[in-house]
Amino acid sequence: KQLETSIPTSLTRQLNRRFFLTQKARDANIFGILVGTLSQRHFTSVVSSLRSVIETKGGRSCYTFAVGKINPAKLANFAEIECYVLVACAENSLLDFERDVHVPVITPLELSMALGLHDWGEYSLDYNDFLLKTTAADGGKASSETDRDDDVSLHEDDDDND
Repeated sequence: KQLETSIPTSLTRQLNRRFFLTQKARDANIFGILVGTLSQRHFTSVVSSLRSVIETKGGRSCYTFAVGKINPAKLANFAEIECYVLVACAENSLLDFERDVHVPVITPLELSMALGLHDWGEYSLDYNDFLLKTTAADGGKASSETDRDDDVSLHEDDDDND
């Protein structure tokens, strides 16, 4: 017997797309963490937790990028990145042009699903939900790693007029 739902077709398509990107992220070995916000609360804790999850629990490598306005051309400059994880407010967590990006761009919670840390079921675009789940899984300890030498900034400098 099939479960009947009243989910709109457009939402079903969007969730299927997110599931597809999450499944593709399972095969990635090099992740790029895109920090799309610097003004949101807890973003440094989320980035630290993401790095810990990717490197320690996932056994993979990652780089952190502080970006201004994200576009496919910026992301294409880093061909070695196999999947990006976007840390942004819930309203900006899904990119309008995601089909133009050469690799998946997923949310922090989707990353935890891709790495098998959480089940696909409870879905949220809020990175604070990832932080809460990760902190709870670690026994209440948040990662304190902050400064890394493999971090890159993609901000466009308006003061450079060379």
